[in-house]
Amino acid sequence: MSQTSYLKKSPIIGFVRYSQKIEFGGNVRNMFEPEYFEYRYKIFTDITLKSFQQQTNPNFILFVLHSENMPQPYKERFLKLEKENAFLHNIFMHDTKEAFDEALAGSVNFADFENNVAITFRVDNDDAVQGDYIEKLNTFLKEEFAETCISIPLMYRLKRIAEKSFMVEDFYFPANAVGLAYVTTKENYRTVSELGDHDLVNNKNKMILMPKNSGGGIMTINGENAINWIDPSKAKILSTEELQKYFADKQLKNLDLESLRIFPDETASFKFRLNKKLKLLVPPIFQVVSNKINSK
Repeated sequence: MSQTSYLKKSPIIGFVRYSQKIEFGGNVRNMFEPEYFEYRYKIFTDITLKSFQQQTNPNFILFVLHSENMPQPYKERFLKLEKENAFLHNIFMHDTKEAFDEALAGSVNFADFENNVAITFRVDNDDAVQGDYIEKLNTFLKEEFAETCISIPLMYRLKRIAEKSFMVEDFYFPANAVGLAYVTTKENYRTVSELGDHDLVNNKNKMILMPKNSGGGIMTINGENAINWIDPSKAKILSTEELQKYFADKQLKNLDLESLRIFPDETASFKFRLNKKLKLLVPPIFQVVSNKINSK
């Protein structure tokens, strides 16, 4: 992590795996294919990075982990982002798990411990966190929360299905990967990424779940993250304007969601249009009775 030797310390440190070529299950696409790079870079700058630029609490570090084999012109673009965003710092490393583990462990040198604890978090390079995400984490910088995971269990799965139309699903998933955090001590420093698969961290670690009504982050379905999916039967379809208002109420503002490619879902679109028409034909009293039955 020599290129970050000038970096000021912070009690909250995040990690984004961007282009280091190591497998964590499944095949890894070449991030440096020109068309693919441009698409993913735009998602990162217009959605992920944008969400961190708008944090109400700016006291955090976001390490972006890259392959040292990234072509120089691409490196220059990320170094430019680093100059423009005081919280963002790139790490270029060997394409090995050992190098990845070394980068995680080395982050202790940049941890500014408060009450003998610091917090690390993880986020994927195509997702977004709420504007008060760091502010929320800051409340857990207390020794009584040491060695505890922090999860914002509600997230929004998002897929662009037409030029001005999006499918969004409110999804409750404790230990989801969007902003999962861990309160670590100075004596036994561990990052959240060293706890194993995000959905299994609660097997051996304490976990605090934030209130469901506090909202959560965005997980994009962009056509390139094959393991991510959306359930059309539980999603709603919103126009661009409706979606921006929907997310603004949840502190997810000013994100360029149209940077996502269009992936039509004709079956889902038809089903939603049909369901909306059918609901209009059902007398209100039956809707009330049905909702009461379903809530039991």
